[in-house]
Amino acid sequence: MTHHLPSKKCNAAEFQGSALNEGFCTDLTDWIEKQSADFWIYGHSHRNMPDFNIGKTQMRTNQLGYVGYGEHQNFQRDAVFSTDENTNKNTSK
Repeated sequence: MTHHLPSKKCNAAEFQGSALNEGFCTDLTDWIEKQSADFWIYGHSHRNMPDFNIGKTQMRTNQLGYVGYGEHQNFQRDAVFSTDENTNKNTSK
């Protein structure tokens, strides 16, 4: 789990190629692929991306963002995430 984005693949389209990405993203893509963790939870960008995989690791986020700027539109207040393999069948809504 990290506060910053662990891969450039976690960046919203509007930030792709931005010179500011180094301030909120540390590109650990290759390392994540080698480690094969089940999940990686991240934040900081104020943008929610659909779940996706880097190697065998499922990348997940649920960020509130700044409500005053309307960044909260995709925040899922009732989202639940479990690391229990018997109950985690993508329980976020």
